[in-house]
Amino acid sequence: MDQRHGDVIPPLTPRGLLGYEARRLREDAKLSLADVARIAACDKTYLSRVERAEKFPSEIFIAAVDTALGAGGLLNRLWEAAYNSTFPDYVRRFMELEAKAVKMHKYMAHAVPGLWQTEHYARAVIRSANPNATAEFVEEMVVARLARQRILNRPKPPLLWVVLDEAVLRRPIGGAQVMAAQLSAVVKMAGQPNTVVQVLPFGAGEHPTLGGSLTMLSFTDDHDVAYVEGVQTGQLMEARDTVAEYGLGYDLVRAKALSPDASIDMVRQVAEEYRQCAAPSQ
Repeated sequence: MDQRHGDVIPPLTPRGLLGYEARRLREDAKLSLADVARIAACDKTYLSRVERAEKFPSEIFIAAVDTALGAGGLLNRLWEAAYNSTFPDYVRRFMELEAKAVKMHKYMAHAVPGLWQTEHYARAVIRSANPNATAEFVEEMVVARLARQRILNRPKPPLLWVVLDEAVLRRPIGGAQVMAAQLSAVVKMAGQPNTVVQVLPFGAGEHPTLGGSLTMLSFTDDHDVAYVEGVQTGQLMEARDTVAEYGLGYDLVRAKALSPDASIDMVRQVAEEYRQCAAPSQ
């Protein structure tokens, strides 16, 4: 890369390349930051930080800039590469498969699945898992996590069957107000035709997936995989016999869970309890 587009070139990383190309395209078009910000209806300070690779932008933001600069999708493709590089190596293979799955069966031991997380809930989860991280890092991870939710906006979204441990409902991640909003979002998602939600109550006792969360992915070729996730770790299983064992474990968990109707009643009840806790006292 040459120096003609300014004295400072972002590091040669996917995000750095995204910023460099955004700046190069803008300067080649002889447009100022203010010009592009006006055309794309975005903030010029934010755009400047994206160009310097100091900020990881949302997908919507970079799409608007791509259109404003007539980049023909180049910035969108570079954003995709930068987005993928945000996640640890052990997550990337899972994400590739997740995007192709026609069915997802999940047991969530500790938190609402990332595909359903609200912005505030996601921020609290990410911050708690990365206590020494900068605020900038946390915000980048929030943007990346929320971008994964586009899977559910496909023309033919996957079947999503989620069993939430009762601990997911009872642990007040982010506080009462955040939890009330998050559980309301779960209720809304449960109303989608491709979604089933169950709650595994504390009273169900022991079960095969104690200690971690489990995701089973199914594909059109009848090929299934299992993904077991803990704090800062994840393991993808593709061997048929191993996947079958995890599938049996999931079926046993699902059998111990409340019915979908009873489960949503419980989620609504707990959400209301959080709302009452969050409401200012008279």
